[in-house]
Amino acid sequence: MGSSSLNMNNTDLTYLKIADRLAQLRRKKKIVSAYRGAFELFVFVACGLFFLLIFEAALWPHAAVRIFLLSLYLILTGFILFKKVIRHIWSLFFRKNIPDDDTLAFEAGYKTGIKDRLVNAVQIFRDKKEQKSTTSEEFAEQALLSVWDKIKSVDFKSLEPFNLSRTSVVSALLPVLLNLVLFVVFPVQTEAAFKRLLLPGRNYQRPQPFFINVDPGNIRVVEGDTVKIKASPSVKKIRTMELNIKQVSGSGSRVVLNHPFEYTLYNINSKTQYFFRSGRVRTPVFVIDVQKRPVVRSLFVTLFSPLYSGILPQKFPENQGSFSAITGSRANIDIISSKPLKSGKINFSSGKKKQIKVTGKASGSVKFLITKQDNYFISIEDTSGIINKSPIKYEIKIIKDMPPEVEITEPGADTDLDENMHLDLRIKASDDFGVSALLLKYGIFSGQEDSVEIFTKEIPIRKMLKEILYNLPWDIADLDLFPGDAVHYWVEVFDNDIINGPKKSSSKKFIARFPSLFDLYKSADEENIAFTDTLETILQKSSGISEKLNKLSDDLKTGKKLTWEQEQQIKQLAEEQKRAIEDLNSVEEKIADLTKKLESQNMLSDETLEKYNKLQNLMSKIDSPELKEALKKLAETVEKAVDKEYKIQDFQQAQKQFEQALDRTIALLKEIQAEQKIESLIRLSQDLEKRQKEINSSLQENPDFNELAKRENRISKDSEKLQNNIENAAEMLKESHPGASDSLNKASDFIKQNRIPEIQKSMSGSLKKQDSERSGSLGMKSSKALNKLSSMIQQAKKSLKRYKQNALAESMMRASKSLLMLSDMQESLAENSGSQSAKSIAGSQLSLIAGAEQISDSLEKISRKTFKLSAELKKSMNQALSQMNRSLSFLEQRNFGMMRAQQKRATASLNRAVITLQQTLNQMSGKQGQTGSSLDDFMQQLEAMGEQQSMINRMTSDLLNRGRLSLKEQAAMARLAQKQSALQKLAQSIAQELDKQDDVLGSLSKISDDMKKSEQDLKSGNISRKTKELQQRILSRLLDAQKSLHTRDFSNRRTATAGKNILRKSPSWGVPKVSDNKKITDDILNSARARYSPEYLKLIREYFEKLNKKGGVNDSTGSATK
Repeated sequence: MGSSSLNMNNTDLTYLKIADRLAQLRRKKKIVSAYRGAFELFVFVACGLFFLLIFEAALWPHAAVRIFLLSLYLILTGFILFKKVIRHIWSLFFRKNIPDDDTLAFEAGYKTGIKDRLVNAVQIFRDKKEQKSTTSEEFAEQALLSVWDKIKSVDFKSLEPFNLSRTSVVSALLPVLLNLVLFVVFPVQTEAAFKRLLLPGRNYQRPQPFFINVDPGNIRVVEGDTVKIKASPSVKKIRTMELNIKQVSGSGSRVVLNHPFEYTLYNINSKTQYFFRSGRVRTPVFVIDVQKRPVVRSLFVTLFSPLYSGILPQKFPENQGSFSAITGSRANIDIISSKPLKSGKINFSSGKKKQIKVTGKASGSVKFLITKQDNYFISIEDTSGIINKSPIKYEIKIIKDMPPEVEITEPGADTDLDENMHLDLRIKASDDFGVSALLLKYGIFSGQEDSVEIFTKEIPIRKMLKEILYNLPWDIADLDLFPGDAVHYWVEVFDNDIINGPKKSSSKKFIARFPSLFDLYKSADEENIAFTDTLETILQKSSGISEKLNKLSDDLKTGKKLTWEQEQQIKQLAEEQKRAIEDLNSVEEKIADLTKKLESQNMLSDETLEKYNKLQNLMSKIDSPELKEALKKLAETVEKAVDKEYKIQDFQQAQKQFEQALDRTIALLKEIQAEQKIESLIRLSQDLEKRQKEINSSLQENPDFNELAKRENRISKDSEKLQNNIENAAEMLKESHPGASDSLNKASDFIKQNRIPEIQKSMSGSLKKQDSERSGSLGMKSSKALNKLSSMIQQAKKSLKRYKQNALAESMMRASKSLLMLSDMQESLAENSGSQSAKSIAGSQLSLIAGAEQISDSLEKISRKTFKLSAELKKSMNQALSQMNRSLSFLEQRNFGMMRAQQKRATASLNRAVITLQQTLNQMSGKQGQTGSSLDDFMQQLEAMGEQQSMINRMTSDLLNRGRLSLKEQAAMARLAQKQSALQKLAQSIAQELDKQDDVLGSLSKISDDMKKSEQDLKSGNISRKTKELQQRILSRLLDAQKSLHTRDFSNRRTATAGKNILRKSPSWGVPKVSDNKKITDDILNSARARYSPEYLKLIREYFEKLNKKGGVNDSTGSATK
């Protein structure tokens, strides 16, 4: 029992010892865990502090972010502190030991080298003691004692050392080192970040990378001042900077500035804030405070004029500081300021200054005497010492005693005296204080004197009147003027200035001329030139209108709708055309006035007068009803149109006719001017001759030698003028009328060679010496030379007329020839269109249209040189062109019937144009020639008939040799019959006109009968050798008739008998007959013989032969025949 008890105690003691050893190990383990937890806490705190410093230094987070991060950091630190340190320390002191901690026993067994024997022994012993195990007690005790023997020498505290691993130490030192690097390398930023972390609740302003110094910063200025703002960054790398400006009473603005970052604010009127910004660097907001300047709010002027002026004191409206005053007036100026006044003064431009008396808190007054014209301004200073800026300048004008005024209101221009030698003057005079005298001054100028006596005529008036209107009838006949003399006159007026003396004024000087014939013609020339210039200007404007209309018309044709601007442009063009018409009517009236004036002064020949009248008639037709109606419709279309599409074709057509007529008028006016120029030279030479003869006659009586000498001297000067006029006329006609120009040059050379002006000057000198004999000799010599000169100028006129007539006849012949060819080609196209393709017909018709347009243009050019071309000719050409174009339209529609009808109508229109043109040629020929020239015409007609008959014979022979004829050849035979009929009727017509030429008449009668038979054979198609012989006989008789008429004409010319006009029938109007058209052809050939050389006649014959080979000149429809 005792032994067991003892063993039990030993075993328990061993167990307790083992438990104590395990308790020591547990305490040491807790101490080591707390130690290691503290180490880990230190590492976490160092790392967290490092990242917080980096984050704070780099990003400068908001206070909320900083608090959040710092709170999270502290929470994690506290958690680690509790988990790793406090918990172990707490269990060390306050938690009981657990002896049966198997885990600790297991760990101690492995650390002591006995592995799991310790834990097994402790478990067996504990289980046995608690009777939880069936193991024997001895085994349990023995196991426990065996383990104790193994561990009793082991210090369990040493089993859990305090040493740390190298990695752990490095891990702990690294964040510490990083923090030290932060504080060493970036001490300022790191320290600032650490301080911000110590006080996380504040919002810190991030320090700027550089500083901006601003000048002037906050400042106070006076209203209207200029402030220069300048920014100076602390670093030089800044290239641009933004200036933000905001007025308190307005909106803000931003300005981007470049170096040197300066900006000027001008005329600052209100409080202004500003600051600079560059990237994230921004300056504080600075303020410019503005003080208002004093201004003169109200100004009142009272003017006291001198008593002698009779003007009452004047009070001017508020703030009207400028005024007019008489010298010696006194001015009183009262002012009211916007701020309390300290002082003020009035400053004059002359340098004078006068202080303003302060009469109230913000008011003042000043008085001064007005002695001269001046300017002034008012400067004021408020109680703060601020003065007003840019004060208003006012003007003081002096009302002077002005000189009197006078004018001659009627006639109010230079005038030419008529035979009445009377001039009615209307005089207007005025003065501010009254008129005292009115005088008429005049002098007579003849162009020869060095000085002229001035005469004075007092005009009776009522004195002291401020305004005078006076009608003065002036009889100039008493002045004994000669043609070419001029009276220069004016009016003088005096005022009643008794202090400084009366002041004088004169009216404009006018001239009353007693015009010479030279003066009259010079005036007429100048007016004609002005008419031409005006008409050309009107034509130019009208052409501009046409160009704009064409553009608008093109837009309409493309389907475009006109804009509102284009509508207004149409209105404007219509108004411009109306003004052009008004200008044209004005020129027409002036030409009519000039014509009447020249006619009344007998300065025009009957022929030129007739041309002037025709010109006026032509001008009256330019403003056609069609143009007026087109203008009216155009205006109505613009106002009423809904779809905005305007038909302006009618207006374009009328406008074109207007321009053509105007162009013709200008050309004809120039032709008339050329003729009138030569007529004036004839009249002037005749006038000089007449005046010379009068002086020569006066020498036979009791002459006044001095007076005759003056008159002869004028003749000499007029002769020089005439020579200049002749040379100018020759130069003017050099290109247009070379023949007349040569004749005039010869006349000019005649004056130089015979020294006409020098002879007349010598005669004037002899008259002054009273040498009657020598004066008479020189006078006769001058008279004969002037007579010869007049004849030479008349020869120039004849040359001009002859040149114009020949040129016109030649141009008209060419046009007639071209019309004949065009008509034949149009007729052939109408006849042969059935056998041609549409494309071929279109090409041919377009070519004919182009030809017709060219002929129309040539006729238009001819009409610019003569009045002889009638309107019917132009009408026929226009109809022909219209019908040709319509035939193309029907061709496009494949309506060949209507196409051919239009082509035939076009042929008829061309034939009418040929007839009209030939009638004009016949009329011109009838006016130019007498019997001799008429016989020439008949001879030429017979020769042309021979050529036509030769052509008919040749074509008949060709048809006869072909045997059976085709349809086309039968149609050609029908055309030959028509040609033969035309020649037969022409032969009858010539026979009727040569009814007294028996030998020729008999031959023509037989020719007419034979032609009738030939026509019948051709119509019936029954041609034979008999027909051919008949045609050959016709040709032979035509040649015999030519020889007979040629012999008679030569005989008449040799005997020089007076010619007689031969009346001939003009073609009747309407559709031309065969005989009419054939006659035209013959007339053209006959006229060509009279006007062209043999070489040219050969070319004309070749032309008609080619024309005949193409089918001749025939009737296209049976109703239109050439």
